Amino acid sequence: MQLRHFQHAVLDAIQGGRNVILQAPTGSGKTLAALLPFFQALDRAWGKPNAEDAILPLTCRYAVPMRVLANQFHREYRDWFQKLDQKRGTDFERTYQEKLGISVPALQTGETAADPLFESPLTFCTIDQLLASVLSVPYSVGKRQANLNVAAVAGSYLILDEFHLYPLDHQQGARMTTLALLRLLRGVSRFVLMTATFSTHLLRELGQLLDAEVITITDDAELAEIMTGRQRTIQMLDAPLDATTILTAQRELREREGRAATLVVCNTVARAQAMYGELRAALSNSAHAPTRLMLLHSRYTSGDRAWKSQLLEDWLGAGQWQDGQYLGEDTIVVGTQVVEVGLNISAHQLFTEIAPANSLIQRAGRCARFARQQGHVFVAPLPLTAEGQPGSPLPYDRHICDLTQANLPIDQQPFGFREEQTLIDAVHTAEDRRMLETFQQSELQIQDAIQEVLTTHDTGRNGELIRDVRAVTVVIHPEPQTAITTRPYEWEGFSMQPGTLIGAWDALDRRADVLNLDWRIRSLVDAGVDEESDNSREPHYSWAIVQKAQLSSLTRVALPPDLAAYDADVGFRLLLDLDAPSGTYVSQQIKRDSPHAYMPRRQASYVTHISGLMAAYRYSVRQDMAWLFARLEDRLGYQRGSIDQAIRLAIACHDIGKLSRGWQRWARDWQDLLIREEGMGYAIKAGNAWLAKTDGVDPYAHEMELKRQLVPSRPPHHAGESAIASAQAIGMRVLTGKEPQDAGRYFALVSATISAIARHHSPLTASFEAVQWNAEARTAIAAALQACDLDPAIATTIDLTARQPGLINPEYLATPLLRAEQGAEQTWLAYAIVRALRLCDQRAERGL
Repeated sequence: MQLRHFQHAVLDAIQGGRNVILQAPTGSGKTLAALLPFFQALDRAWGKPNAEDAILPLTCRYAVPMRVLANQFHREYRDWFQKLDQKRGTDFERTYQEKLGISVPALQTGETAADPLFESPLTFCTIDQLLASVLSVPYSVGKRQANLNVAAVAGSYLILDEFHLYPLDHQQGARMTTLALLRLLRGVSRFVLMTATFSTHLLRELGQLLDAEVITITDDAELAEIMTGRQRTIQMLDAPLDATTILTAQRELREREGRAATLVVCNTVARAQAMYGELRAALSNSAHAPTRLMLLHSRYTSGDRAWKSQLLEDWLGAGQWQDGQYLGEDTIVVGTQVVEVGLNISAHQLFTEIAPANSLIQRAGRCARFARQQGHVFVAPLPLTAEGQPGSPLPYDRHICDLTQANLPIDQQPFGFREEQTLIDAVHTAEDRRMLETFQQSELQIQDAIQEVLTTHDTGRNGELIRDVRAVTVVIHPEPQTAITTRPYEWEGFSMQPGTLIGAWDALDRRADVLNLDWRIRSLVDAGVDEESDNSREPHYSWAIVQKAQLSSLTRVALPPDLAAYDADVGFRLLLDLDAPSGTYVSQQIKRDSPHAYMPRRQASYVTHISGLMAAYRYSVRQDMAWLFARLEDRLGYQRGSIDQAIRLAIACHDIGKLSRGWQRWARDWQDLLIREEGMGYAIKAGNAWLAKTDGVDPYAHEMELKRQLVPSRPPHHAGESAIASAQAIGMRVLTGKEPQDAGRYFALVSATISAIARHHSPLTASFEAVQWNAEARTAIAAALQACDLDPAIATTIDLTARQPGLINPEYLATPLLRAEQGAEQTWLAYAIVRALRLCDQRAERGL
């Protein structure tokens, strides 16, 4: 593969242990530059015993501002792993796809939750999903699993693309949080931060702030090679976009070139839908030459958007251009921001509403994108309101839009990389300077907000740390309360701002009254599961009727087809008019290609259960996390292998609470009930004297009905009880042989391990119930320790003292203290151990 100079520079920097800030023109190959070092690391280290010494972690999280870009990259790079398997004899497809049921690469967005636990080696995701996960408030799983994804991000190679499009609302949001996290992850994680539209000032200052190597293109010869004879001009129009102007330009272009390809970009879905309607009506007039017309925005089903995107690339992709000449049919495409990034297409001319300079440049990258093309960009002011006032610039800032407009020429002028940079510097330098100054002044406050969220798992600060206006996903279904009780995140939905629903509420309410509907909007509610069912049962959900005042805080809602409609031509729309016909579309579940669906539990002894966790650890978890373990050990001054030992201790001890008299009594009572109700097939098997798993039955509702015959109907808790029983033994094992001056440093490892045990079912466990033990349980504990390659004599130090209910010693519960010395590293350590333990627990439940 022939690499460009800047791509070589990125590869050299990453191989040299340096992080990178990259700026290069749109379409120049930034994505490949960032991913190539990762693929090299996989090629050289995956499946081998030295994963901790690879140049990068063996997991990568590629974050983008919009899900359409994630979709494109997922399509482009899914063949790379098959090629690696064929070329190097690696086993990605079997290990992840067949054994674990995880796509390689995976896609994790609000609408396509294919990797909710970030288990794939390579996950393309939105920045919202990535930040929510690393902050322990994941959008992809319920609150009981909030502590699972933190280390999946913190321990991965991070590629942060199109940084300029990350949310920044009133000097807070994802852009600021990303900077704070990269500084907190210094020495632990590796990253490439990139975009085509850094201002010169921001580029220079970020390099110093993040201690990263800045790579950009300064050589005219390299720039000319990238541009390959392409040229485009830009011009500010004096009137808003309208169908007549676009069709006139289309006709004139066709007369000059013989064929015409035009792209129209509006800032909102509503205006794009309206523009599409106007053009469709005008083109239906036989006076116009035959012209293909397409609408593309964010509110299509994933399937429809995929085929539309593919069709669009067939229409306007590289195969339709030769030596700058368009070979396709006359085409007009109307879109929104979804065409700014993520589509490898090109048009003769681009008509776009005014937007910030950095967004305009992204849009311009879809005009004259291929070799030797000549293109023209026309920028129009926003349409006026009915009162004759300037229209709303949302989702953009009015001042930045006005500043962009003031710096655009009123006649056609060249618009190449140099001119783009001049425009960026003129429009965004002051904004970037304010952002950096604000960050430097407020970094400690941002750290405190991150620390609070990592401690409480409260989503209340998501608006401040991720996005001020969160997206809400809308599902269309007449009866979600009965049809969508499991895996609600896998059901097709449409993303919009809560404000759009709030603004439409009154009209929806009037229409619902006319149609005599029982409900307008329902919101998803996490019903939760008990500890015993945590990994073997699907989480169950309900849908509560909500009112207007509640809409601003919701993330997933359902509307009936009487209030919302969808078709593949126009996409999703709310039905606001009283006389509009009701929709017929009903959202469907997106089937995941997973051979490991949830299934009823099967009884297992304590030793068998622990052995299953160790098998999962050896098979996949240890390799995926080895790089992170080694970096944390280096940063914290631990001996290599210390974290591995701690995880094996956690695995061996995490369910000791199930060996209590109360838990064993409940388990036997449950099995006896199953024998009476379901038959002798549920008798306790030979060798299962100490149960760690009981049998389950299908359907889940039937199991719950049976359990109500028992008192209590659920097994006693065991996580906090396991923590207090094993705390002494873990402390002794970890600290044995350590010098007194090292004890304090290693105690962070002790508390991280105990905390992981306490919180392997719920991230906020801090107490334990009354518990009594059988002394004979030590035999099972010793066998479990041996299964984890640990000294079985440790079982003699397990504390099986009878206890009354109480609180776990706070010193044993790892608490994020980011401002403390090595506080950040200790925080990532605690989340690394709990992730390893919980992943092993879940994979063991699936028989891996």
